[in-house]
Amino acid sequence: MIAAWFFADDFPLALAGLSVAAAGVLSLMPIFWTLPGRMLAGPAAAGGLALINSCGSLSGVLGVWVIRAAGVRSGMGIFAIMLLVCAVLLNVAVAAGRHPQPELQAAMAEL
Repeated sequence: MIAAWFFADDFPLALAGLSVAAAGVLSLMPIFWTLPGRMLAGPAAAGGLALINSCGSLSGVLGVWVIRAAGVRSGMGIFAIMLLVCAVLLNVAVAAGRHPQPELQAAMAEL
């Protein structure tokens, strides 16, 4: 997504950046769906799956609304892309804080 932001004026490069970002997000889905079964048991696992499904449905509605409000109404499409980048980075930070891993913490400390 950051590549799409840097190359916003060059359509092929921006499309390539968005394609890589989409591939990364979609590759995490199978891992994400296994978390409730690994962390919860019985009815709680079913509730966790239902929560994931509900959040996905809600994001399908709210995501379109937020991007439209951020990009189209402000007249700056780049603002919408930066909003998506910030959302992804926030999710990475929350996930890293939830399950601390020494390798990940060392890599983040170098940044």
